[in-house]
Amino acid sequence: MWSDLCWGLMKSLVGLGLGFGLYMAYLVIVKPLMFRKRFGEYSNVYVSEKFYPLVGDMNNEMQCIKEGKVHYSHYAERAEIVTKYDLQAKMEGIEPTIILISNEACKQFCNFMPNSIDRINNRKGFSEMLAYSMTVNSSTPVTMQRRKNFSSWVGLNSASKYIPRMIECCQETLDEMNSEEKSNLLHQINKLTFDVFTKILFGSDVEALVTKLYPYENPDGIIEDVTLREFLIRLSIKYADQLYNPITFIFPFFAKQKLINPYKRDYKNLQVFRAALSKILSTSQDKSTIGNKFFKAPGLSEDEGLDDLFSVMVGGTETTAHAMVSCLYFLKKYPHTLKKFREELVKCGFKKDCDYSKQYTVENIQNCTYLNSLVRETLRRDTVVPSGGDYSTNENIEICGVPIPKGTKLKPDLVSNHFAESQWLEPFEFVPERHDIESDFYKKSREAGKVEDVYSRRSFAHGKRNCPGQSFAIMQLKVVMAFFATHMEYSFEQKDLETEGIGFGLGSQFCPTISVSRI
Repeated sequence: MWSDLCWGLMKSLVGLGLGFGLYMAYLVIVKPLMFRKRFGEYSNVYVSEKFYPLVGDMNNEMQCIKEGKVHYSHYAERAEIVTKYDLQAKMEGIEPTIILISNEACKQFCNFMPNSIDRINNRKGFSEMLAYSMTVNSSTPVTMQRRKNFSSWVGLNSASKYIPRMIECCQETLDEMNSEEKSNLLHQINKLTFDVFTKILFGSDVEALVTKLYPYENPDGIIEDVTLREFLIRLSIKYADQLYNPITFIFPFFAKQKLINPYKRDYKNLQVFRAALSKILSTSQDKSTIGNKFFKAPGLSEDEGLDDLFSVMVGGTETTAHAMVSCLYFLKKYPHTLKKFREELVKCGFKKDCDYSKQYTVENIQNCTYLNSLVRETLRRDTVVPSGGDYSTNENIEICGVPIPKGTKLKPDLVSNHFAESQWLEPFEFVPERHDIESDFYKKSREAGKVEDVYSRRSFAHGKRNCPGQSFAIMQLKVVMAFFATHMEYSFEQKDLETEGIGFGLGSQFCPTISVSRI
């Protein structure tokens, strides 16, 4: 009897094992090959030359890192090939994904939103970090109202009253970097943008954010007491790293269920941060702050209000900081641009000894033509967020003549077209003048037949789900660049200036150090 029982159990286990093996073979090999074959039949759909089981097209990211380049450098390197197509059938690990490449594909994609195409939360990276926020929720009337609140409370119209705070934080950051022999640039700029936004969001409650310490678990398991500012900086970096961790795409179950580190540890730290932020808001003495407006917005759960606020903090500090680092890097790598930038600032009245309250206004900033062009070129050359958010088709649709069935995952490519030779003259060169319609380079581009349109620039995405905080982010970037260019001399390490494939977008392994002195 026992032998029969054991034999039956063994057969069941073998059957289960065989079934699981066949299912995994389908997910890892059969389904990807069917996907590639199906869309490879269309001449305007790009399918990579080789198929890599498990990792899929994420092999490009892994190869870039192996070669000492930023993980998204392959977009620029392969742009000449990829930008000839409208779409790409891409395997993100074991997940089939349609990538929007051409401007026409992006235009049609936007026209389908939000009824036929809408946002989905695949619980990866920042989408997991901000799981209840307006950034990852579907486009319901409530979600769209939350986005309007964002633009209203933290938009360009409100930026002018926060410029003095930006200048104050710039001065504090310059003082600290000037006192150091070498400064971790990204970390310093992260602190600057965090300090700007926390004052805007929390008002008089900001002291609770910058003084109290909270337990953060490091990768080595050691618990360290840090401020919420440091907590957010570390947490943002870890969730950005998750987005490009091979396990996220190869074994998504382990990542989504947080069964192993770093996912388990990062989630634990996230809960500590959320609890601390919730307590600060719940015990706030100033109920009129923007932070409390997000947290107590009508019709939202506590998790939704908290994550909307959290998304503003992450978007307003982390992404903007990376763009600032890129801009400072390009100015130093191409010294003639820094010289021209400083000359324009002096001409426009931005000097070291100027009256900040009168000079640093939205109108004066916007009138700096070269500054505007410099920011645009920085975002083109080193896109902070190299891949758009996750979307899914709600019904069968057709984009650029290619049928795409219901339930298909889609993402816009935010980088490749920035290097399309059909739209940009000398796309691999850093030329701010390409964005100035009065410049000789702009005229030369037009004479060469290079014509970009609104979808050629994708740093903040497009459509109904584009970045709601882009106006404020760009203004903050301009103010900080103007201040540092007129108050600071700095130098990067030569190896960073000479490294091919360097970049400072989210998930980058590059963390430059600089030497700083006052002008």
